Amino acid sequence: MKKIFLCQKAFTLTEIITALIVALVLMSVAFPRYSQTVEKMRVSEAEHTLLSIFASQKRYFIDHGAYATDLNQLDITVTLSEYFNTPTAGNPIASVVRKGGSYTLSITDETAKVSCTPVGATCTGLGF
Repeated sequence: MKKIFLCQKAFTLTEIITALIVALVLMSVAFPRYSQTVEKMRVSEAEHTLLSIFASQKRYFIDHGAYATDLNQLDITVTLSEYFNTPTAGNPIASVVRKGGSYTLSITDETAKVSCTPVGATCTGLGF
């Protein structure tokens, strides 16, 4: 008598549900981290723009004894950002608002330190 062994090649419902749960848990951990990393890259672009404006403001201050109140007074061309509104010059020395208004990055004094307002979860998550 010949014995025939049947091979089952299908997954059980329990195995499929377990795999889905593991995948969802991994995604729930990875997606917020990914989103935060992308936002940090966007902030890096804005910081670079602010530091360029700050350098131009320092040159303007040396020539005129005060900071410029308008970007048009500075010797700089600012490229528009997809993620931030047009930067402003004056008091503070330079600032830029995130589109949607969730936070503002600014340089307020001679230290050229970029700060984030309002201080809260978003700014803290970005490293401010």
